[in-house]
Amino acid sequence: MSSISPPLRLATWANAAQATAIQEMLALTSKPGMLSFALGLPDASLFLAEVFAQSAAQLLVEDPQSLQYGPPSQALKMHIVALTL
Repeated sequence: MSSISPPLRLATWANAAQATAIQEMLALTSKPGMLSFALGLPDASLFLAEVFAQSAAQLLVEDPQSLQYGPPSQALKMHIVALTL
C-alpha cells in the first residue's frame, strides 16, 4: 500500500481561490496526511432546513433563554459524551 496520496481534484473555482488569513493559520497547525474540514462549505441542498426549523422552534418554545450566552449546558455535554461511547 502506497503512502503517497493522489492529488486532490478541485472544482475549477477552487483552483483559483486565494487562501485567507485563517486558512494560512490552519495550515501552520496541520499535520501531514490531515484533511481539515474546519473551513468547509457544505452543499446547502444537503441541509434539512425544515427539520432544523422545527427543532429550533420547539427549542425556543421549551427554553426561550437557549440563545443566551452562559456556561456550557451540562446536559448537552453529557449527551455528546454518550454519543461518543
